Amino acid sequence: MDRRTSSPLVSIITVCYNAGDLLLETIESVLSQTYPHIEYIIIDGASTDHSLQIIKKHQDHISYWSSEADEGIYHAMNKGIQQATGDWINFMNVGDVFYNENALANIMAEANEQTGLLYSDAYIKQENGELKLRQHKPLFQYGLYNNICHQATFYHIKKIGKFQYNTKYQVSADFQVLLDLIEAKNTYYQQIKQPLVIYRSGGFSDQKAYLALKEREEQFKNIRNPLIKKLNQRNLCRQQTKLSRQLKKTGQPLALILSLGRFGGCVHYATEIIDELDIAHDTYTSAFTQEKAPKFSRQVWTYKNRFQFVLSSLFILPLFWLKIVWASLRKPYTVIYFPYKHFWNLPFLCWFKLLGRKTVMTIHDGILHDGEQNKLEQWLVRQCIKRADELIFLTQFVKEQTQKNIGFTAPAQLIEHGMFATSLQTKPRKHKPKPRLLFLGRIGKYKGVDLLIEAVRQLPEDSYTDCRIAGTLMYNLQYQAHPKIYLINKWLSDEEIADLLGTSDILVLPYKEASQSGVIVLGIAAAIPMICTQVGGLTEQLRQDEALFITPEIKALQQAILQLTQDRSLYEDMSQQLLQKQKNLSWINIAKRVEQVLKAD
Repeated sequence: MDRRTSSPLVSIITVCYNAGDLLLETIESVLSQTYPHIEYIIIDGASTDHSLQIIKKHQDHISYWSSEADEGIYHAMNKGIQQATGDWINFMNVGDVFYNENALANIMAEANEQTGLLYSDAYIKQENGELKLRQHKPLFQYGLYNNICHQATFYHIKKIGKFQYNTKYQVSADFQVLLDLIEAKNTYYQQIKQPLVIYRSGGFSDQKAYLALKEREEQFKNIRNPLIKKLNQRNLCRQQTKLSRQLKKTGQPLALILSLGRFGGCVHYATEIIDELDIAHDTYTSAFTQEKAPKFSRQVWTYKNRFQFVLSSLFILPLFWLKIVWASLRKPYTVIYFPYKHFWNLPFLCWFKLLGRKTVMTIHDGILHDGEQNKLEQWLVRQCIKRADELIFLTQFVKEQTQKNIGFTAPAQLIEHGMFATSLQTKPRKHKPKPRLLFLGRIGKYKGVDLLIEAVRQLPEDSYTDCRIAGTLMYNLQYQAHPKIYLINKWLSDEEIADLLGTSDILVLPYKEASQSGVIVLGIAAAIPMICTQVGGLTEQLRQDEALFITPEIKALQQAILQLTQDRSLYEDMSQQLLQKQKNLSWINIAKRVEQVLKAD
């Protein structure tokens, strides 16, 4: 029996941000539909253009709208789903329109009430204005690598329930929903072969085609149906080859990134930048990393100790190198990027040099610190610096130090360290008469912890609550125990760092030498007043009104701690200045500058 719905309510959702006149086109198209049962929902991401004026002008015909900051397209779509009360849900993107005023009525006339997912054909409006018909295939074939036109799809909420998109995916969260429906045995779908919409080419997913491919690679790993999984693997390879040819033909950059470290600020730095890059890239990380890995990265078995380093360098490294050699011959990589030093960087850098492709490296420390010097590591760093096509430095101090001691001829860019938002403070801190002092980070000889301990020992005990020294001890630190000094000798998780920063009042960096410090950017994120020594590149990271700068001496440390303890105005003004500084150190801005280096010829 042909069971069709008589007049179901259709929730049409449009998400937008600074869309302007494109939003107007979509609104007018929705409101011109002859189908009478429409619930129109608009989710705006706090637009700053005239989008709000357009929405308010038509708000009498809009069932629900909101304008507030969100976390991306799919987060906004999830908001729309929560507000929807219709039988069917359809997403009409900004700038896309219905094929004609009867399009929705024609589709609903054929919609079967047993259907969980309904999809129809669409026209693509190309850049030259021409329309190209996109006729869909049977749904089973979309378990391969392609996707149904999002604007030409209807979800029957009474049949499949109110789903939510996985916001982990920037481009392909809708494809994950499609895969789930394909594998669900109780989902009925219906294809209607008539055009519903006209959508523009060059949209968000088109702009991020390489990211979409990587997201789908991960989604396919979880497919349970063995036939679909097999077809996926075969067709995904075809899509990769097709996209690689397209990148090569259009001259778009494709980067290979090696972030093979296991822990520490450098690895964290790399992940933050990689996750914000807009250019197509493949990333390899260590299988033993203790930090958050970049999204959709591939793991490499590196090493966890000296014994494994020897074995892995003899047996794993050559195999990994051959894998990259083969990949670089198949894919049009234009650049290889090393976001920090690593023992294995050099052979890959040399191979890309041999291919005539660009090599870029970020230099955190050109000259290794006292107590961390390793002749092999320093030699490898020197060779990479001398051979790289372009270098990125975090501070002018490191750039000048590296030029003086190693020398390099490659162009060098200065791009400061971004802000680690492990403990993001949004309000200025209040002064406390008895503050808690904190040292944070790996405890090496050059960090001046011995100076801090002696300075705190000589302070009046009623002038502070306690002093915590937290981080992995890298040498045999000799000090006399004190009831208010606590040594937390361990690798710290993000949660532990956040807790330490949140429960402390003054962050002390008593370094005897330094290139730059990732601890400073943690302090900026926490808006915690800092005492820093005037060494290396620390004075480049903070202005004089953003920290107390001193010489690395016991007496100077004591005076600075007492000054911040006793001067309420100084303390609170400093915290306020750090809040202002947060805006300039976003990883999006940092990544864009790194991206320009990777893209440049």
